[in-house]
Amino acid sequence: MALFGSREQVLERYTHRYLPGQQLYREAARPVETADVLLGYEDPAAPVLRRWPVP
Repeated sequence: MALFGSREQVLERYTHRYLPGQQLYREAARPVETADVLLGYEDPAAPVLRRWPVP
């Protein structure tokens, strides 16, 4: 963990940089609305197909 700093430093960067960046991306790109194929990874061991367009 020394590479990334303390647990508190990692948590600080995650909550103040990563999460706001993800929110900006989701608002600008609207990936859920524009993706052709959508997979759910709530359980990484069992992904779920959420949307697959039928030609």
